[in-house]
Order: sequence, then C-alpha cells, then structure tokens
Amino acid sequence: MDARESTQDRYASFLVRLWRSAEPAPDDPQDDWHGEVEHIQSGGHEAFASMAELLHLLCQPWREHGIAECNPTDQLL
Repeated sequence: MDARESTQDRYASFLVRLWRSAEPAPDDPQDDWHGEVEHIQSGGHEAFASMAELLHLLCQPWREHGIAECNPTDQLL
C-alpha cells in the first residue's frame, strides 16, 4: 500500500435505510418500499427505488478508483 493512500481509499462503509409508505399502493406492492444509502466516510446520501439502484450506489466508490470488478448488473439474480 502506498503511504499516501488514506483509509478512505481502502475502506468504505454504508448505512442502508429501508421503510414502507404509510399508505401502500394497492395495485403495486413494490411501490410502497423506499430506501436511502449513506456513505459514512463522506456523509453523502442518495435515495434509491430498486435493488439495481442500490447496488449501483454501493459500487460507486470502487468505480471512482477504477476498480472494474464492481458491476452491479452482474450481481442481480
């Protein structure tokens, strides 16, 4: 590891919050779930509406450092 490399460059932690709407849509049970992911090191947070969006947000720090292995579409079942 390069001595200049910071902990932020080697480590990423996230807080993922999920909640349901007070009044879910009767015609679309998926529509009543909401989520937010917070990157702990930067304090940044983003809302998401699907698992694909969550995986995209979780992979962002690795993409910023040029690590190609984190491709969220490969992770979906």
